[in-house]
Amino acid sequence: MEKNKSFSDIEMSPVEDRHTDGHTLSVKFKRDIWDRCEEFGLGVGMTCVELGHYTGYVTKVLANIFGNVITVDSSKKYYDISRRVNANLDNIEYVQMNLYTESLDAYITNEAISLFVIDAGHSQQQVMMDIDRCLRFNLATDSYIIFDDYPSPDIRKAVDAYITNGKIEMIYDMGCPAGHSFKAGATISHSEGVMCKIVQND
Repeated sequence: MEKNKSFSDIEMSPVEDRHTDGHTLSVKFKRDIWDRCEEFGLGVGMTCVELGHYTGYVTKVLANIFGNVITVDSSKKYYDISRRVNANLDNIEYVQMNLYTESLDAYITNEAISLFVIDAGHSQQQVMMDIDRCLRFNLATDSYIIFDDYPSPDIRKAVDAYITNGKIEMIYDMGCPAGHSFKAGATISHSEGVMCKIVQND
């Protein structure tokens, strides 16, 4: 499979933007993922794990960056949509399961994970379960987590708790900034998402 050379080369649906669909990431957020991965040298030969893939357009961006993408979602509907959207990409492993009642361990064995993208359950407990899950896998020397929906109080509490206890450190705001409005009356109080680096103590 030939990878795209730039973010602009990736074919995106015109409605795949948070300004028209509140369940997905903004185009700016997707571009930020591309740019931050390029900045940190993340790409071919590395593995990314995506928790929650919705219609698969973030998956498409990740698959054009990484050599291997493992993406997980509980919805059969979105599993089918994402596979159609990414039918031309052969480096995506789809896992359909409930992250909060089933174990992902059997699907991720010895891969050293360079990036996790968390956009699955949105309760504080679910996000904390997702972070714990990421921290126990085999990590690359430098490993990162990108969180969507940071303005959500539950997600922010979960992320901030792991920053406070020194497990992760915030390194970038992602997507649209605080004060941005996606729809009438919907102005976000924090950046759309954040990127954190996993703190690994030798």
